[in-house]
Amino acid sequence: MGDKTFTEFQTDLTFNLGQRDDISSYVDDWINSAYIDLCTKTRFWNLKVPKRFLFPELDATDDTDTVDGTAYIATPDDCVSIYAIWDVDNDKKLTRINKRQYIVKTGREDTDEEDEPQFYVRMGTNIYLSPTPDDEYTLRTYYRKCPAAMTDDDDVTVIGAEWDEPILDLATTKSMLRLRMYEDFKMWKNEWIESVGAKMGLYESEQDDTRDILKPDIAYLGFNR
Repeated sequence: MGDKTFTEFQTDLTFNLGQRDDISSYVDDWINSAYIDLCTKTRFWNLKVPKRFLFPELDATDDTDTVDGTAYIATPDDCVSIYAIWDVDNDKKLTRINKRQYIVKTGREDTDEEDEPQFYVRMGTNIYLSPTPDDEYTLRTYYRKCPAAMTDDDDVTVIGAEWDEPILDLATTKSMLRLRMYEDFKMWKNEWIESVGAKMGLYESEQDDTRDILKPDIAYLGFNR
């Protein structure tokens, strides 16, 4: 979890913006906007984040029981994206399909066609299933959640403390643009992109055990001494 409290974020952001008296009503929103953007966006100006940062603190699960004859279950309220859905009762993974594939499937209005769900697609606030469930099944949704906004003075972020400064600096940068502090905005933006881009290697190292990191470099293939 983060180390900097919401009050400390407020104090530091106000300082970065020159101790202005006319921004107090905006500071809370600017901090939370930066916090949630960092946890959910894949692009910041000209920096593209590969598959979003791997915040393990944002991985979540939700168990929901289907209802006989109801073709959907609710999407978790804090869901950003779904990784997978698992049928707990039948110990199997459902197959993701797209909206077009779901729409052309038949049998949703025919009670004789109901069966164990095999496919799913997320549409709006619901996850639609095919076939329509013929019974109660427990479906476990594995998903990426959106963190709750900080509201209380002692609140901290749910992600690691190493991200406190990037959140503060992102809030500062976005605020400077809103305040038309264009020269300061350009400087802070470039420094933020450079510092956060360097952090990508930290999260890419999480994947080292899934790669053949000791394979010969392609540049040396066919090279004989």
